[in-house]
Amino acid sequence: MTDRTSENFPDARPLAHVETASASYTSPEIPPDTIVDQVLIAIRRMTQAIDLHSRCLTKKCGLTTPQLIVLKEISRRSETSVSQLAKAISLSQSTVTGILTRLENRGLVIRRRSTADKRRVLVRISDGCARFLQSAPPPLQEQFFHSFQTLEDWEQMMILSALQRIVSLMDADNLKVAPILTTGPIDGGVDGVSVALMSPPLSRPPGIPSLAGDGIPRSPAPDGPSS
Repeated sequence: MTDRTSENFPDARPLAHVETASASYTSPEIPPDTIVDQVLIAIRRMTQAIDLHSRCLTKKCGLTTPQLIVLKEISRRSETSVSQLAKAISLSQSTVTGILTRLENRGLVIRRRSTADKRRVLVRISDGCARFLQSAPPPLQEQFFHSFQTLEDWEQMMILSALQRIVSLMDADNLKVAPILTTGPIDGGVDGVSVALMSPPLSRPPGIPSLAGDGIPRSPAPDGPSS
């Protein structure tokens, strides 16, 4: 069969020439140690961004990222069960129960037994919490989610593939983690920060106590005898 490429496209180059040109192309050489350093720096920046945001959130309003996510999810509903809440934020029911206990101790949420089914626990935010959330900063993952959604599908998949590969290289495939960008235990108290060293949280509504390390609100110590 006669090749009519040159007749239809006079300026076209033979395929062999294109293949030769492609094979002769080499990408700019980057020292392997420099690539590794840049990867480690990128990972470090991500972990540091998560840590800084967690500390900023704790200092500003005395909440951990998981606690804020739980409050925001409850605020989107008039009232919800603990099981529905846990499913919505992809956490175990026991973890959510621990978080709710700390939030209830601060007067931010109200729990009650369902009148229809006593085994079912319902939860809603308090009036003070509704005002509290208006001044609370958004969780880091909300900012990430909105930015990530603007990317093309192929770019999202490329990022996912690269991150999953990094997880594999670090032998972390079997670690069970929740889809929450935070540091420290998910259901713990203030993320790795001593409450005694914290600045007073901002924008805390009147009547809502600060969260102690064990999740129990502390009353101020009584004044000693006057001299």
